[in-house]
Amino acid sequence: MIVYSKQSVRIAEVFSSAEARLPERVDIVRFRDCSSPVAGTVSYSHPTLQVSLHADPAAILAGMRKRARRKIRAGEEANLACEWRAGRDCAPWMTHFFEFFDRFANLRGLPPANRERLSTLAAAGVLQLTRASDPQTRAVLVYHAYTVAAGTAHLLHSASLFRARQGDDEYAEAVSNANGWLTWQDMLRFRADGFGCYDFGSWHTGNDPDQLKLNVFKHSFGGAIVDRYFADRGLTLKGKLAIYARKLQGVARKGR
Repeated sequence: MIVYSKQSVRIAEVFSSAEARLPERVDIVRFRDCSSPVAGTVSYSHPTLQVSLHADPAAILAGMRKRARRKIRAGEEANLACEWRAGRDCAPWMTHFFEFFDRFANLRGLPPANRERLSTLAAAGVLQLTRASDPQTRAVLVYHAYTVAAGTAHLLHSASLFRARQGDDEYAEAVSNANGWLTWQDMLRFRADGFGCYDFGSWHTGNDPDQLKLNVFKHSFGGAIVDRYFADRGLTLKGKLAIYARKLQGVARKGR
């Protein structure tokens, strides 16, 4: 369990639907990655794509589409540098990751990184960061951020800056290959560390063109689409109002 604030709302986030002893002054308890809705909460369906890591690497690779295998080969041929940090060891990377992600988010029109939450995840030992870099310049091409719990590695963020170089198709292709190669390297490492599932974090069910392109990228790695749930339980009036506002925002997005 971790505790952090978001827009003055105090949130306790747990990684299973089991009850946990909560600290004082918490407005919301948030259950993540539940297999079904949680009684007494506002539960949100969250489709995602998961790849089993139980098979041997050759079998996992064989289950991928040609698109993914092509990107993996291109990444290997580029001799990319692959690095990772786990838990508290993420600290030396955090400042650069935040800056990198915020540039990415600005290009995509997304919110900046939640520094408190990510730092709390790292301190709790459930955050892992990985990155692929150009072997000559050492410039980071792609960052991945994961939460790890209950034998599953959940992709929390994937960030790159190819949109900052509009019209540079060669750079965009290099970044895309690096992303595919890093995804495979992450799968191999998580498998070696005893994880049984790689979770891409989401599966888009709407009509956003960028998100649909991400679906194509994710689906090229095989796996299966599954329904998971997030669940919020308001413990204070502030928490209950925040949950209600979030629910209204979800209805508005579906309407659009």
